[in-house]
Amino acid sequence: MTKRKYAIRDTLITDIGSSIDEMQAFAGKLDYRVVPLKAIEPDPDQPRELRFIDHAQLPKLPEIDADDPALEIKRQRLDGLIELANSIREKGVMESIEVYPVGKKFRIVYGERRFLASILAKQTHIPAKVLPKRPEDLRERQAIENLQREDLTLSETLANVRSVREEYEQRTGRPMNQAEYCRRTGFSKGHASLQFQLLNAPDDVRAAIAQGELTDMRKASLLAKIPNAADRGAQLRQVLAGIDREELNRAVQKTTTPAKRAGRSAGRPAAAVRFGSTSKPERVRELVLKTVGKRRFASQYADIDWRDARSATAGWRRFWDWFEQTP
Repeated sequence: MTKRKYAIRDTLITDIGSSIDEMQAFAGKLDYRVVPLKAIEPDPDQPRELRFIDHAQLPKLPEIDADDPALEIKRQRLDGLIELANSIREKGVMESIEVYPVGKKFRIVYGERRFLASILAKQTHIPAKVLPKRPEDLRERQAIENLQREDLTLSETLANVRSVREEYEQRTGRPMNQAEYCRRTGFSKGHASLQFQLLNAPDDVRAAIAQGELTDMRKASLLAKIPNAADRGAQLRQVLAGIDREELNRAVQKTTTPAKRAGRSAGRPAAAVRFGSTSKPERVRELVLKTVGKRRFASQYADIDWRDARSATAGWRRFWDWFEQTP
C-alpha cells in the first residue's frame, strides 16, 4: 500500500511566520502580571479633588467631619468602596488595573478604587496591566475613566477636562478643539460644549463651582451666559436659594435678550458682532488676542469660532467681562 505524503504549503509557513512576528512586536503591550499591592502607589497628580482615603492607613477607614461641606459625597464614595471591597473579597478583582514603573514601584494609571478596595479587603496582590513607561496620554486615560463615574463633582469633572486639554496642548503644540475632544473621549458634542463653556466661564461662576456651591452643569452653563456681572451675581444667589432650571432659563433670557428695535422683525438672526458694531468678527479676534496674550487666548477662547458673528459676539462678551474684572 502506497503511503500518502503530506506537506505544509509555503503560503501557510509564511502566514505562521508573519503571525509570530506580529505577536512578538505586540508582546510588550500585553504585559499582564499579578502585582503585590505594596509595590503600587496612587498617582499624586490624578485629577480627583476629594481624595480623602489614604491607602497607607487602610484597612482603617477615615473619619469624616460632620461639618465637612463635602460630607454627603464623601460618605457615598466610602460606602461604594466598602461595597467594592466586599465584592473583591468574594469574587476577586474582575478587571485589571493599569500601572507603569516608577523606580522600584508601580504607579497607577487607572484603577485606583480597585486598588484601595483590594487593600480594604485585605488582599495581598492585584492583577495589573504593566506599561513599559509613563503613557503620553496619561491624563486622557485617567480622565476618561473618571468622567464615566456618576459621583464626580462638577469641579472634578472640569479639572479632568482641563487636564486632558493641557496634556494635549503640551504633546501637540496646539489647543484641543471640541471635535478632537469628542473623538478622543467619546463624549457627545452637546456635552463637550457645556464642559468647554464652563472652563471659560466668568470668575464668579468658576469660583462657585470650585467651592462646591454650584453643582449642576446646566445651571452653571446658563449662569455663564449672563454678560453682566451684577445680573449674574443676582441669579447665582437665586440658584443657591433653590431656583429650578426652568425658572433660571427664563431669567437668563431676560438678561441676555436685547430690546427689540422698531421696524425690525423678531427672531431675525444677528449678522454682525453687536458691540459697537462691526461686521468683521475677525477684527474682534485680533483685538482680543493682542489684549489677553497667546496663552490665555488659546486656553480661554478655544471654543469660539471667530468667523461666525454670533460666536464672536459670545467671545467678545467673555473678553469684556474679564476685562472689567481685571484690576
